[in-house]
Amino acid sequence: HCEKLSFDSAILDEQPGTPTELMEKICKHYETNPREELPLQGYNLPPNLIADALAALRAAKWPDVSERRSVRAANYMVLWLKRRNEENEGLVQACEDIMKWADPAYPCTM
Repeated sequence: HCEKLSFDSAILDEQPGTPTELMEKICKHYETNPREELPLQGYNLPPNLIADALAALRAAKWPDVSERRSVRAANYMVLWLKRRNEENEGLVQACEDIMKWADPAYPCTM
């Protein structure tokens, strides 16, 4: 299910430097070498899973400060499977239910 990121290794011929510098090199690479888009037809989620996920999102306690400084987003939250999400257990459960419906054998690392 997961594909490794592949790109011309020439962009890494020299030392990548900091994570920010590496990200800049990768982004620059994709500006001139865009990824191939594959149009696929998926399946509609069952209405009960949609309703549960929307209710959980609306009830979610969003962090005051982004939990990942490197992500530029107005609202960003990290959910964990293996540790408690004190205020967002309903959202974690809704995500798990959707992932189990989509592919019960998928090894989720959330």
